[in-house]
Amino acid sequence: MNKYYKIIIGVLACIFITCFTGCTPLELNIEKILMPPKLSDLQIKITKALESTIEGEYTIKYPKNGKYSSGFNFIDLNNDDVDEAICFFKTTQENIIKMALLYNQNDDWYVSEIISDFAFSGDIDFIDYREIGGKNKLLIGLQLEDTTKSVLAVYDCKQNTYNKFSLKLNNKWDYSELLIQDYNLDGKTDLIFFELGDKFKDTSPNMYFAGADSYGMLVVKNYFPLPTEILDFNKIQIGKIDQTSRGLFIDAKLNNGYYSTYVYKFDGNEAFELLFDEINYRKTPVNCGDINNDGIIEIPIQNLANGYTRQSPNAEYFIDYAQFTVKGRNEIANNKLVLRTYIDFNNSIYFKIPKLWYSLPLSIFTYQDKTEIIFFINENNDVFDHKKELLRIRVYYSRDIIDKLDLQRYFLIGERNGKVYMGYVPNDNTNKYFITQEEVKNLFTIL
Repeated sequence: MNKYYKIIIGVLACIFITCFTGCTPLELNIEKILMPPKLSDLQIKITKALESTIEGEYTIKYPKNGKYSSGFNFIDLNNDDVDEAICFFKTTQENIIKMALLYNQNDDWYVSEIISDFAFSGDIDFIDYREIGGKNKLLIGLQLEDTTKSVLAVYDCKQNTYNKFSLKLNNKWDYSELLIQDYNLDGKTDLIFFELGDKFKDTSPNMYFAGADSYGMLVVKNYFPLPTEILDFNKIQIGKIDQTSRGLFIDAKLNNGYYSTYVYKFDGNEAFELLFDEINYRKTPVNCGDINNDGIIEIPIQNLANGYTRQSPNAEYFIDYAQFTVKGRNEIANNKLVLRTYIDFNNSIYFKIPKLWYSLPLSIFTYQDKTEIIFFINENNDVFDHKKELLRIRVYYSRDIIDKLDLQRYFLIGERNGKVYMGYVPNDNTNKYFITQEEVKNLFTIL
């Protein structure tokens, strides 16, 4: 029996016993105990306003993301220190999402207008109210039904007579990912939205930069086609490439099953793709980020462990996080290694390679069942020569019976998700590069 049911039954039993022993005037009313919470007076007033306007039965739609995630969202749309209310709903007669805008007058609520610009079925991804292009806008993200595509609708708030308000559609775009930032540092927030390609329509992924024109209308100011190999976006962010350059970082999944990071340098309203010496493909789905908290984004690079080739069966790799220097308009100069890691998502292992080992011909050997991983110095370009072993990691299931000799030889690193992680650090042949058990634990993370 679920422990929570046991607690509830126990509490009810105590109430029964207390009531029937006459020790307290407590009145027992099971209906009150099991009754759902009542609507607040504010919700009742808004519900009545909706029911007086909407014909037939309806259901409220809740935004899935963002800070406005309630059925009724209160926003001061005209900056008069009085909130208006926005809610989304769908009637049983029409399978489309509509939006109700309500205003308050003399402590009562009234529907200003019902907006049905969306005219489709799906979910509300988010709503937001912020400055775009120098003026506050209402942004609504809508997830289309039975597709990965979303729609961004941007509204201007217009005040009418009698304290009524209306929302005027400024513009609407399809998008797969969205950034809302002042990318060119001109003091005004802009929109950058991304659209995935459609293989059936033979279209490529694209990137759009939108901002306000002289009339306050949001328009696409620039457009860039993205590499056709992009299948999906993992993460998109804006940050510093080096000490003097800012840019856009796109972590993407590719058509061939690999992952890659694309970097675009900002130059005013222009964006130039930076060209790396070789294509940055990696098998591991990791994203770029500011690893060392210095304000500069590090890019993950896949590097073969010493002794393997790309054609080697069961080749092992390190993931190096590196900083790059921009040279000229779109060229990459030297790179600086910030962090080297070994990541095994199958075993939920994230291990930071000690900096003491960076200069070594370091390699990895993983047994076929993936339960044992060996880090060793590979001077002979032979992945089976483990004489200069640095570290050994064993992965057991919690139900496994661990051999007594292993218990004597290995030390516990950690336990999680039904697995036990143990390590072994030899102290011969590699004294110069010896790390302690405590250092192993500090460098080891269970994902």
